[in-house]
Amino acid sequence: MVRHIATFFSPLGEFEALIIIVVECSDDEWGKLLGSGFSIVYNALVKAIGLIYPFDRNFTPGVVIDTVDTAKTIVGFLKNAIKQKRYGVVYLRITNENMMCATATIPMADTSIFERILEDVSKLLREKK
Repeated sequence: MVRHIATFFSPLGEFEALIIIVVECSDDEWGKLLGSGFSIVYNALVKAIGLIYPFDRNFTPGVVIDTVDTAKTIVGFLKNAIKQKRYGVVYLRITNENMMCATATIPMADTSIFERILEDVSKLLREKK
């Protein structure tokens, strides 16, 4: 089982978008995680954004957008990802002996899902003012 430690969505300046996922897992699970595809999911009712993996439907790293600061961070992430039509994912694996890192750049031909999430989170920000 992949043990989820933390997930961060972050804009990097005004150009890049990055997701950082920190986990603890075995060598076999690490290989499955890195070899697996994923989908971005958004729950508009709860206001949560995350990733879901076919190899383990219980592993869903993400964040709940429950503060203005978190909403602003997600808006920055989404705007950068839409503008660049890509985002990065960094996997950090923590073990007793060391830390391992793997990165990927995810291109997006279709940004409509991110645009819909951006519209919903931006609306939430307007309501909080």
